[in-house]
Amino acid sequence: IKITDKEDLMKYNRKEKQEMRVEIDTHTHTLASGHAYNTLNEMACMSVGNKIRLFTVWPKAVDASFEKIRTWGAFLVSAGFRNGIVCDVSVFSEKGRSCTVVNPWKGKTVLLVRNGKPDKQLQGEELTFPTSVNETIVLKPL
Repeated sequence: IKITDKEDLMKYNRKEKQEMRVEIDTHTHTLASGHAYNTLNEMACMSVGNKIRLFTVWPKAVDASFEKIRTWGAFLVSAGFRNGIVCDVSVFSEKGRSCTVVNPWKGKTVLLVRNGKPDKQLQGEELTFPTSVNETIVLKPL
């Protein structure tokens, strides 16, 4: 599939009901390939207003995952999207700043796992938590 913008992705998703594999040719260094990367990144992980949003506009029928997308606040975020549900959320903190993730599991309590150890439970529309330098936080719905 060749995707040059968000509209192409949406058209493809409506037309095909099978697994979508996207490959972007970065060797051409065209404006279109830059737009495609940006569109897909922002559909999967958007960082605006100091808040991280995951898969908010991603097509429900399309499974996806990403690793280490850089976000506001010096965080590297990884997550998956399977069967219309956000999963495998991790946040690596490079600078030890406070982090806010818009709760991808609306109405659910979320377990915060800090460096592999359960830490605390978070609730609400936004999940805000402190981080330390080089710390990995995993978020799991309960």
